Amino acid sequence: MKKNVNETVNPSTLDFFSVLKQLYDFVIPKGNIEIPVRIFIAMFFLFLGTLTNILIPFLYGFSVDLVNKNEFSNFYLIIVLIGCYGFARFAKVFFDEAKQFVFIKVAQKSVRAAALFAFQHLHNLSLNFHLNRKTGGLSRALDRGAKGIELLLRFSIFEVIPVVLEVIMVGVVLWTTFGFFYCAATLSTVFLYGIFTFKLTEWRILIRKKMNESDENAGSKMVDSLLNYETVKYFNSEIKEINSYNNALKDYEDKAVKTRLSLTAVNLGQGLIISLGLFSIMSVAAYDIYREKMSLGDFVVVNTFLLQLYVPLEFLGYVYREIRQSIFDMKKMFELMNEKLDIFDRDNAKNFKFHDGKIIISNLGFNYNSRNIIKNITSQIHVRKVTLLKL
Repeated sequence: MKKNVNETVNPSTLDFFSVLKQLYDFVIPKGNIEIPVRIFIAMFFLFLGTLTNILIPFLYGFSVDLVNKNEFSNFYLIIVLIGCYGFARFAKVFFDEAKQFVFIKVAQKSVRAAALFAFQHLHNLSLNFHLNRKTGGLSRALDRGAKGIELLLRFSIFEVIPVVLEVIMVGVVLWTTFGFFYCAATLSTVFLYGIFTFKLTEWRILIRKKMNESDENAGSKMVDSLLNYETVKYFNSEIKEINSYNNALKDYEDKAVKTRLSLTAVNLGQGLIISLGLFSIMSVAAYDIYREKMSLGDFVVVNTFLLQLYVPLEFLGYVYREIRQSIFDMKKMFELMNEKLDIFDRDNAKNFKFHDGKIIISNLGFNYNSRNIIKNITSQIHVRKVTLLKL
């Protein structure tokens, strides 16, 4: 991917949309047809997987109804339904793996392109930039930024979109099949679950951000200390360096404990919301069975729908946090990419071509402490062809 070094973005102005815009340039580079095709095929498999997941509860419910009614005269039909149920579950796994297989190349190409561009850009920056930056911090920023790209693509494509699509489809199916209450109760539970998760995850992100800063600080201290091993030894500063690293690790330990405690609060709240939603919906379903408005198979269908829907929701907080963290890590890497170069070629600069010439060293001498080290060296270096390319 080519970028004009003059067209840089002020790092402080990088926001969510600018990060996504820069990510898009790496995910779908211009002129590459393979990547959009792979994305389309992955989305097609995703839709088939979601559709199959909607079909599974009905196959299960029909089988239960036939068994419950002792209709073993249709034994072969029961076997066929059970076989279709098992095949549908396998098909769901197949479609999930197929979309992963198709999309993995997209994610890895994006990670490689972004990491390579950032690495090349850092080499083009001035010495002054690197003297004012810690090597350990730079390596962590690049590593986390590259991993953030993969996590963002994987979670957004394979976690967020399937959940949203399945919630919509389940709501429509419940409404048309069992009535408005089941749809409204399910969507209300999902809505409350999402609001609670997002609010508490925002709170957790602040704690996790501090934990990552402590981790980066500890990593920087370790790398810089080892890189300057000779200096540490010369000044007998081993104890000082060890204590400094220990304090950094202690700070990380405290913040990691706070992060885990905040996760416990999120999990308890999520579990309570899901339990209340299941209780209300299944109670109404049991009452409809009592009034003979629903069959036992319908009860199983509703229960299976809810379990299938709530299982991925349990990871919503983790997914949302990882997406936010990925965007934060990518932002730090993109800020490094947008550091201005102190020395660069003009846009209309031409390649320098030199076909023939020579370098002459005549009567070279060198003295050190009144001692004559080199005396009257003469040499010639012939240059046949040199091509200097602009950056």
